[in-house]
Amino acid sequence: MAEAKSQRVAEVINWWLQEEIISSDVGSNAILSEYSDRRADLYKDFDDPTNVMAAKAISHNNRFTFFAENLNDTSSWLDDHGASKFIFAALMAVSGGWRKQCIIEAVSAEDYTYRRHNLGPTGIDVMSAVTAELDGVKLTDFTYDEIVGNAITKTLGAKDRIIELDQRIYNGAIDSHESALVVAMQETQQIGISLAVAHIAVAATLRGGDYEKVPILEPKTITEAAVIYPFIEQAS
Repeated sequence: MAEAKSQRVAEVINWWLQEEIISSDVGSNAILSEYSDRRADLYKDFDDPTNVMAAKAISHNNRFTFFAENLNDTSSWLDDHGASKFIFAALMAVSGGWRKQCIIEAVSAEDYTYRRHNLGPTGIDVMSAVTAELDGVKLTDFTYDEIVGNAITKTLGAKDRIIELDQRIYNGAIDSHESALVVAMQETQQIGISLAVAHIAVAATLRGGDYEKVPILEPKTITEAAVIYPFIEQAS
């Protein structure tokens, strides 16, 4: 993978995450931006049915189990809507990690909004994260089965690790371990980007290595999102 390709993948991921921040402030996901209520979630048990933030994380994470079971199905990858959902789920893990990092670090609702909209769209260096996955890698160096196998391994690993990291931030842990919780949410973002790159690689491979044909769902709630082709539509 040439440096330019890594740059393009990072640009698309950055664009998508920034747009998702804007869209998630309205509609059904707006509840996740209610700072005082979400801050209160940090003092609840992870399994508390009133813990909105944890419930959202569990719902998103459960998708990884379903996806891991279907990643071997080539027809799902060839279908643009199917492939776009795989990539979407990985990027939502990044967005969720960044949202929680902002909630943990913010001292007020205004501070939360400023951090989420102006200091992101992640708490890590997206270009470095993408480069770590793609530097020196050419899709043609690997068989399709190897590329899919990598995606399945990363998906299963993400499912277990992300939920483990998420469980750490509740029960008032913020009062004594704030910096450690920030690091945990940054790891979640790193995992999500790694997974998104792996899924993008599968979709590109089945489209003749052409990234411009890679589909991703729009950066909004999944029930409202249509398939888009950001490597073309968001061209530099």
